[in-house]
This record gives sequence, C-alpha cells and structure tokens, in this order.
Amino acid sequence: MTVLEARHLAIRIGEKQILSELTLAVPTGKITAILGPNGSGKSTLLKALSRVLKPQAGTVYFDGRDLKAISSKDLARRLAVLPQAPQSPPDLTVRDLVEHGRFPHRSWWKGPAAADRTIVTWALEQTGMLSMAERLVSTLSGGERQRAWIAMALAQQPQVLLLDEPTTYLDICHQLEIMQLVAKLNQENGITVVMVLHDINQAAQVADYIAVMRDGGIFAAGTPGQVVTQSMLREVFRVEADVLPAENGKPVFLVTGLANQKMKTT
Repeated sequence: MTVLEARHLAIRIGEKQILSELTLAVPTGKITAILGPNGSGKSTLLKALSRVLKPQAGTVYFDGRDLKAISSKDLARRLAVLPQAPQSPPDLTVRDLVEHGRFPHRSWWKGPAAADRTIVTWALEQTGMLSMAERLVSTLSGGERQRAWIAMALAQQPQVLLLDEPTTYLDICHQLEIMQLVAKLNQENGITVVMVLHDINQAAQVADYIAVMRDGGIFAAGTPGQVVTQSMLREVFRVEADVLPAENGKPVFLVTGLANQKMKTT
C-alpha cells in the first residue's frame, strides 16, 4: 500500500528543469529515505510531495486523492513538514513552539482546549523534551532544537511526516539520536516518514525503503539491500566502494576511491 504517490512529475524553476517524468510510490507505515547527489532534486521532490511547490506536469496523490483537491487544513492535519534549518522567534518557548502544531485542529475562534494541551504534553514526552518545555528554543543545542521541531510536527498528529535533511549541522551522536527518534515514532505510532538524507550508510540502517535520485528522476528504488550496491554508488555518486552486510543484515559501504580515477588508471 502507498500513502503518497508522485506520477510523472515535472518541475521547472526559471530556465532549469529540476524534476522530469518522476514517479515514486511511498509505502504506508514505513520509513522512506530519498538520496542523491547535490542538485539531483531531492528537496524539490519533498516540496512537491507537500504541495509547497506546484508541478508543471504530473500529479501527487495522498491516500489515492489528488493533492490539489485536499483543503489546506485537512492536509495540515494529516501531513507534517519540517524544512531544512527551520527558524522560530527568539522569545518562543519549546511548549509554545509545539502548541503551533495544534493549529490545524482548532476552530479559528477557539484557543487551546484541554485535549490540545494533553497532546502537546504527549508530543514533548515522545521526543524527550518535556523537561525543557519552558526553555526558549533559542537556548537549545542543535539536537535539542531539532527534537523540539519534531515534537511540534508530532503535535499535528500526522499520518505522514516529511523531513528535509533532519541531521544537517549535527554531530554524529546527535544525528544518531534523531534517527532513533524517527524510528521510534514510526514503529510506535505508525507514522509514515519520508526524509531527505545525505548520509547513505545512515539511510541504509534506518530506512525500510530508499529512493535514489539522479538528474531529476528516480535512478533506483527499493529496500536498502536492493539499492545500496557498488554499481549504484559508482553510477550515481561516482565512487568505488566495498559494500558489506552490517550485523543487522543491512548494507554498509566503505569508499575505496573515485570512480573516474579508477577508470583513468585502467
């Protein structure tokens, strides 16, 4: 089953064609990672899946419905998006930030109800941020700030969570912390996750499904074992690598050189 599906998407920005005839089905209840070299269209695809960008051709479907036919409020109740490096006012507390996630569920003339406050507290607990609820977002570390934003998205009670490079600017420990949180939200709450990542090994360990982009289209899609191969790394990322199984059976790779250098020396 698929919850999000892009069919034959084409997006042009100015004179540049970013996506062309792109088709991708996102499996329901799974973690999908979108990979690709810089400029391959990863973030553009995520924006199209969330209706931030309107494609010139093709259609995005959410639960079988054309995304364009879903009201903004209904979509916000079912799909949450975290862009790269989101910003908040400097005087906003963590709790205030997370409460923003309840806006799609409220009537415009009503303030937060008891149910809203309960869900905000639950979101803070799920992300390990309850003890920091009264702190200013501006005083948090990078990893803490990212967890606060994820808590805000979680307060929307979304069916699907879209994350654009959620581990950018974080050290390896905090990257792992965010990936474990994403896996927990997926496994315990059944949230479908789609995230753009740069770290291929990280994606292979966390994701159930991987889509690799090249030149505005999907080069390969499938399980980590099907996708993370020597040939993919050579053709898409232009590196030679040894691909080995980790203890959990998922692939990890070690780069041994640049593909073009090996080609020149042979």
